[in-house]
Amino acid sequence: MYMNKNRLEAFSDGVIAIVITLLVLNLKVPKTPSINEIWKIRESLIAYISSFIFVVVIWQSHHQLLSLAKSISNTAVWANNFWLFWLTLSPFVTYWISEFPTKLWPAFCYSVVYFMWSLSYGILSKTLLKANEEDSKFKRILSNDRRSKFSLIVNILVFIGIFFWPPFAIIGRLIISAIWAIPYGKIGKY
Repeated sequence: MYMNKNRLEAFSDGVIAIVITLLVLNLKVPKTPSINEIWKIRESLIAYISSFIFVVVIWQSHHQLLSLAKSISNTAVWANNFWLFWLTLSPFVTYWISEFPTKLWPAFCYSVVYFMWSLSYGILSKTLLKANEEDSKFKRILSNDRRSKFSLIVNILVFIGIFFWPPFAIIGRLIISAIWAIPYGKIGKY
């Protein structure tokens, strides 16, 4: 039995909207109206901006992924829920790393959550590939997309880097956001 993909996309959009709201609620309000107070919360702002950019970029990719798919299998629904699970942890780890930007464990957990989010997106893509016809436009486009493999390499480098400099977790997330900001390039060619 297949679910209507519009229903899956609407549910996902709702969860993403809640996550973005939770991200901003973790920002501390400056105690006085001065640039010095903004400077004091810079770690929180940087962590928020990094996570917000990633959520928005991956939301766009998720939308493109679902708009290309013609069929949604039950397995794809569960893969999507697995992806959303990791997404819902992002406000927690973003807040933690903003409180302790130079400490290993917050950076490690931040990196694990976002890595698992990327990995679960790859699993979602694979389940959608299986749910669609062999000669579909969807399969032609996704089979040529190399971003997941490149993101995996960057994620591995981030894991190594945080042991030397924990703030690299946020920089790595921005690099991965830049990779995924580029839309599925082959859409117009098929």
